[in-house]
Amino acid sequence: MNNRTLGKKAVTPLITTVCALVSAFLGLTSFAVCAQDVIFDYDSMGQTKSMTHWGVDTAWPSADNVRQTVYHMGHDETDVVRVNFFMDEPLDSNGDIGPNSKSRIDEQLTIAADAGAGNKPIALTPATGAGTDSWYLDANGNAIPDRWMALMEATQEYIGEPIHALEIFNEPDYWDGMGTTQTLSEIMALAVDSPNFQGTEHHAASTLCSCAAQTWYDPVSGPTTHGTLHQLAGSADDYINFIQYVQNQGDIAYNPELHSMAEVLMGAEYGLQGGIWWGAAYRSRGVLVNAVQGSRLGYAENRGNSSAAGVYRAPDGKVYGFAGSFERHGPKHSYRFISSDQDLYFNGVGPVREFMMPTWLDQQGGYFNINVSPDIPALDGYRWKIINRATGKVLEVEASGTTDGDNIRTATDADAAHQKWDIYRNRDGYHGLVNVNSGITAEVADWSTAEGGNVRQWGAGDNVLQHWWIEPTGDGYFYLHNGHSNLYMEADSASDNVHQWSYTGSQNQQWSFVSAEPANPGSLVAQYQFENDVNDSTTNNNATPYGSPTYTSGQVGQAIELDGSDDYLELPSDVANSDDITLATWVFWDGGSAWQRIFDFGIDTGTYMFLTPSNSAGMMSFAITTEGNTEEESLVTAALPTNQWVHVAVTLRGNTAMLYVDGEPQVAGHIFANPSDLFSGGGEQRNYIGNSQWPDPLFSGVIDDFRLYDYALEKTEVADLYAAGNSATASLEDSFESDFSNWASANGWEIDSSEWVSGSSSAHAGMNAGELTSIDVDASGKTSIHIQFWYRDHNIDANDNVTLKIFNGSTWVDHVELGNTAPEQTWHYYQTTITASEFMASSFKIRFSGSSIDGGEHFYIEDVVVTPQ
Repeated sequence: MNNRTLGKKAVTPLITTVCALVSAFLGLTSFAVCAQDVIFDYDSMGQTKSMTHWGVDTAWPSADNVRQTVYHMGHDETDVVRVNFFMDEPLDSNGDIGPNSKSRIDEQLTIAADAGAGNKPIALTPATGAGTDSWYLDANGNAIPDRWMALMEATQEYIGEPIHALEIFNEPDYWDGMGTTQTLSEIMALAVDSPNFQGTEHHAASTLCSCAAQTWYDPVSGPTTHGTLHQLAGSADDYINFIQYVQNQGDIAYNPELHSMAEVLMGAEYGLQGGIWWGAAYRSRGVLVNAVQGSRLGYAENRGNSSAAGVYRAPDGKVYGFAGSFERHGPKHSYRFISSDQDLYFNGVGPVREFMMPTWLDQQGGYFNINVSPDIPALDGYRWKIINRATGKVLEVEASGTTDGDNIRTATDADAAHQKWDIYRNRDGYHGLVNVNSGITAEVADWSTAEGGNVRQWGAGDNVLQHWWIEPTGDGYFYLHNGHSNLYMEADSASDNVHQWSYTGSQNQQWSFVSAEPANPGSLVAQYQFENDVNDSTTNNNATPYGSPTYTSGQVGQAIELDGSDDYLELPSDVANSDDITLATWVFWDGGSAWQRIFDFGIDTGTYMFLTPSNSAGMMSFAITTEGNTEEESLVTAALPTNQWVHVAVTLRGNTAMLYVDGEPQVAGHIFANPSDLFSGGGEQRNYIGNSQWPDPLFSGVIDDFRLYDYALEKTEVADLYAAGNSATASLEDSFESDFSNWASANGWEIDSSEWVSGSSSAHAGMNAGELTSIDVDASGKTSIHIQFWYRDHNIDANDNVTLKIFNGSTWVDHVELGNTAPEQTWHYYQTTITASEFMASSFKIRFSGSSIDGGEHFYIEDVVVTPQ
């Protein structure tokens, strides 16, 4: 472990280059190595990868599902409505469908009409799950072709309009009561010749498992126009291969029952031409439908994890990122979106080049806005006042209510807790508004979708009724749409009440967000300076050393050296038990095996959070999980450089995380687990520096100034930590004695005084004191220089004085006279910022001149920090 005084340099990610080199070496495509990196050029033209045909499904007869889908896709993008024919009721003696069938079809058509899709073409599909009446089946349980055909024709005649698309069997690989591939072929031949279905698209059977799709497609590939499938089972390879197979046969690949965002992302990439959403298409699905009509800027997939991600520029020019898994299979994992050409804002977070989005089993998937400048502020995890534009009043819970059902209104700003809101952002684009005073969420009462529906507080934000999506007006104000009704939050100027209403564009529907962050958001829970011990300098959270760690010169005073063999530290069990957190430290890594830990806090191999300088893919990684290593949420970026000091910090605020390198944001992303989640279920808590919950290699290198906060530091605060550790700092502690000779002059000053602010000594000037002059500090190219220190004046009189001087590279200039400061024998803090350009020199320094001190007088200087910025 040598040469630890090497300089620091910026950590520049070389992901594309590294992937290309590894790919070339292995003879693989870059996808095989970088499957979870979505690399995109924000300004590029992109590629056309559109899906042009979209539908809504009434087979699940939910008015809300259809209403939401039509709203978010848009009426113009809604091309077809999926309706059932019912096999559980035989045809009557006149050959008509039965009364129950008519009633259910009427219900489906009414839902479609009420949702604004009543004039759309019909896609007809069998109603699986209710069983098939024996009248339609032969002795072997297979459909009798002419009776099945009669049912479909009778249903078309009852509907009374041409059928756009006909699906004869739905999920025949799963449900009984349909028949074999031979049965399908016989019915298909009848359907093609039927007068009821001339001009109709003839779809092959849509299978539940993509693994069975080709088996059911091949026998009817001649007469059929579309090869169809679902993706509720089967692998990503099965799904993609079938789409490509159908295209090679000259037919159209189509998914008449889309269950997940991943089906669309993969489908669009490989040629799927359209699909019909099963269930509701909420905000994320609707944004995706519109975005894929534009150009695709970047794409990646992880077939083993059954997921995909992409970046699209929508036809209106807006850019979005998407990530999603299949509904029923695929572990939790994260995609990294990398801007190849410029720093950007992701959901208002930035500017940064890399952003990560986790994905897991679900239907809706995740999305985020990508902008050159933020159109919506980074609301997530912050505290806000929400102010109505028309009235200038703030959103509040009436009468400081703290129970479900209490009314929400606007009122004059009194800076009260019930007028402040903690906002979080979900992966699907919705926000929760949590009242600070009550901890309860804003919602529209009683699931109302009507104009005038009242806004109140209720619950914990666990359903779409309690979610809101935010749309910028373009001038610093925003519309707040309720996630259930999609109507606009509106303030009544006369009554101050808040309700929902259809769009009017009035200022009563426009809101601004003004920061209401607390002055003291939290505390520094622990700080390990490693000045020859492992004690916490803030409270009593002292660490316990294992092995034989030693102390060496660090980035800020002394540091602890871990040998990678048996050295590590264990911190107290409760130091990281908070929702938000910052972990920051200086690291000098010797390199070596993957999966070493800078820190690892948790309980066992299923519950932990850690930061490794390099994982098995050669990437620095922060991860958190309560479900084991297959369910991690993570931030990933270029590996930590070796043999040099690097400052790293991880912050978690709300659902947003950031990993900093040398004071600069390196990668941001959404992480939905909290550190407090790790310890909520009990178990022995084990919080390590240099060790892992797993049998991984111990850390080899040096750690300095390890800090843990119970809140997320801002970007400027993390930058200040880096700058302070990278500046000329003289703490005048015991460890300063060996560095005292580095000061150019110390005439008449001593460093063994028994007076101090922190540590065990200070610089002391008595009678006939001369000058204490700092080492050179390089301020060239900077715009300011921050100076701070403590001083103490004893035996005050008019003759007792010390002058702070500053050097511009050629001349000393008096800056301020210290001393004669009441009360005497008390430490006083001084700070100043120099901005004059003449001092931005390569040899800037400061001097304490004590030549005016007379006999019997004393002066002390402590904790001097000089920071060029």
